Amino acid sequence: MRSIWLLTLLLVGCGSGELAVSPAALDFGEVDFHQERPDEGYDALEVVLRNDGSRPLDLSIRSFDSERLQLGARFEEEPSLPRLEPGSQQVITVGVWAYRPGEWDQLVEGSFRIHGDQLRDPVAVPWSFTPVRNM
Repeated sequence: MRSIWLLTLLLVGCGSGELAVSPAALDFGEVDFHQERPDEGYDALEVVLRNDGSRPLDLSIRSFDSERLQLGARFEEEPSLPRLEPGSQQVITVGVWAYRPGEWDQLVEGSFRIHGDQLRDPVAVPWSFTPVRNM
């Protein structure tokens, strides 16, 4: 499985906060749907959100494709995260949930965004996987 474990820092002006997200992109590679799906989704990866700023961050995740991905647990609405105090971090787990008809053996891509009132711009986290069946 290929994965990109880069560290992206988003600096926010006026000393309001900095959010570090690692990895910057989630590349699940080929995901074998022949196996039974684990509780956390197929090939789950950990994403670390770290507040490198001087003020607390109230974060939420938007545009999360819950049809294809799973965030720790299944959510009916856009998930919000606990307040992230300066110097602290939050680890979230993202796994592959399913694919749509016609996506078999095709690269499936998208992204979700991490928003915060204290952030000038949301942080985009791209993701990709290729659904396969290894029998």
